[in-house]
Amino acid sequence: MTSRPSDRSVASEGTVRDRVRVVVLSDIHATTEADIQTHVAQATATTPKVNALTAVRPFLAEQVGSADLLLCPGDLVHRGDPGPMEWVWRELHTIATDLGAVVIGSVGNHDLLQKPTGGQEPQQNLRRLSPPFPYDNKTCVRTYWSDSFGVVETLDWRVISLNSCNRHGGFDLEEIDHGRLKPECLPGISEYLETASAHPPVNICMCHHHPQEWSHGGTRITQHLLEGDQLIALLDSREERWMLLHGHKHFPALGYFGHSSHGPVRLSAGSVGINLLWDTGIEVRNQIHVIEFALADSRRLGVPIAGEVTSYTWEGRGEWAAASPNAGLASKAGFGYRRDGQELALELATKAAHTNRRVYDWDAIVRDLDPRVRYLAPLDREELLRALLRLGGGVAQDVSANFLEVTFP
Repeated sequence: MTSRPSDRSVASEGTVRDRVRVVVLSDIHATTEADIQTHVAQATATTPKVNALTAVRPFLAEQVGSADLLLCPGDLVHRGDPGPMEWVWRELHTIATDLGAVVIGSVGNHDLLQKPTGGQEPQQNLRRLSPPFPYDNKTCVRTYWSDSFGVVETLDWRVISLNSCNRHGGFDLEEIDHGRLKPECLPGISEYLETASAHPPVNICMCHHHPQEWSHGGTRITQHLLEGDQLIALLDSREERWMLLHGHKHFPALGYFGHSSHGPVRLSAGSVGINLLWDTGIEVRNQIHVIEFALADSRRLGVPIAGEVTSYTWEGRGEWAAASPNAGLASKAGFGYRRDGQELALELATKAAHTNRRVYDWDAIVRDLDPRVRYLAPLDREELLRALLRLGGGVAQDVSANFLEVTFP
């Protein structure tokens, strides 16, 4: 019998929530001294104009104000640099305190000692952190390191944090090329969920490695989680709907995993700090994300999981700003409503034909034709607009490729 790796001490009152808000700061890649490879260094902690993490705190305090969770899917530091780890972990808790949020982490491959010697363990710097990593609860900490997962839950949300790096750091030189879970992990999660007494409306599974091979259009080695297909199948089989949040790829994306429409929502978090031009040469930008799980709309519209992700881009000079469409994730992106774009275009065109207007901006489509389209994922929304073009409609965008309005045929 796997011990139950949960903490209910943060459980909220038994009220029905309208929203749950989650801040995501992934792949910080902090160094001790300033380094061209990253935009985060402990040496520049008092200089927000050049330090992307230091600049996050006042920005989120002003733009977001409050949150339930602050999640970090790994790579607090860069290439095992032990110097800034305590500073990064404290900074995350300071940001979370400002927001009234709970901090939960997950280990990244860069967080482990790359070549431990003299009796050191690869994860020793993480295990010395205070508050404890990945979350301040003894049971969660114990099972995270022993079985590759820990659970934190309240009446409103549940987070399963996975250790996909348990064989990294010198145990086996080939393990650095992928993620792996311990054999106890997936059976333990399944057992936990089967016997769980709590049924929160928001369920998030977080790990560092992406659970499927993914080159995002290039030839880069994918380094995915070897058991990722089994993890996706497990979440897909559950009655409750899940979000699967990961880091590692430094490429922000929002969509779905799985072989059915029940599969988990997928959020690839990108990176707060890594210098992307140095790292991969890709054109996306450093991003942070705020997830809003719209529980009231989910109930009202009959969409089992519904929400929006607001993304912000690091502009340098101390500035985080609303993301542009080509930055990775656009400033606003939905998830939860799953429809074939062409089928939906026909349905919306039929509804529009019954009105006295042909031109709609996006807010009007949501308000007057179908409020569920607000929660289309980015690629589904793009397919809807392409399908409207194929039907003979028109789609207007501004110079930054932001959608302006659609003219129905």
